[in-house]
Amino acid sequence: MIYCYQPRESTVGMKLSWKSLGVALTSASLFMGAQAIAGGTAEVFDLTIKEDQVVAAGKSWCAALVDISNTFHNEGAAAAKAKAEAIIDAA
Repeated sequence: MIYCYQPRESTVGMKLSWKSLGVALTSASLFMGAQAIAGGTAEVFDLTIKEDQVVAAGKSWCAALVDISNTFHNEGAAAAKAKAEAIIDAA
């Protein structure tokens, strides 16, 4: 199931899935930790995620899903696959 985030004032009841964001942050943490263990220097980053960033990412993700779905319905599976690959490659 795919969940899309909508701002609080929206009348559309959709939820945000944090799974992919958690995976990305965990991967970044593990990579930075591995650098520290290996004796390299680790830079400190501000990993604070603001609500407007989450909203923008959610809108982009939802727009991409709708675009892929419309392509599938209008042009078929091969065109939808090509559209999805182009979107992923551009991310």
